[in-house]
Amino acid sequence: YSWDITILLLYICKVRQIHKKNEHIQKKKEIADKIKFILLKITILTLFWELDSFIASMVYFGTLYYTNINPIVSPILWSVDYFIGAQLVVLMMEHNHEKYLKLVKVL
Repeated sequence: YSWDITILLLYICKVRQIHKKNEHIQKKKEIADKIKFILLKITILTLFWELDSFIASMVYFGTLYYTNINPIVSPILWSVDYFIGAQLVVLMMEHNHEKYLKLVKVL
C-alpha cells in the first residue's frame, strides 16, 4: 500500500503544481485543465480503490478468529474486492468518461 499512497501523493502534488504554474498563462490553460482533470480522475479512482482494499482487509482480518465464517466470507470478499478494482480500472479509460461522471455525481 505504501507504493500506492506514494503515487497518489505525487499525483496530488502534480495537480497543484499545474494549477499554480498555469494560472497566468491563458494559452496553455485548456491543455493544463485537461491534464489536471485526468490526474484528478486517477486520484479519485485510486482513493476509491484504496478504500475498497482497506475495507476488504479489515473485514478479512475481523473474520480470521471466526473459523466457521472465514472460509465462506474470504472468497466472496476477495472476489468483490477484485471486481470493484477491475471496474475502477475500466472507469480510468478515456472512453468511459460518461460513466465516470455519473459515479462522481452519485457521490
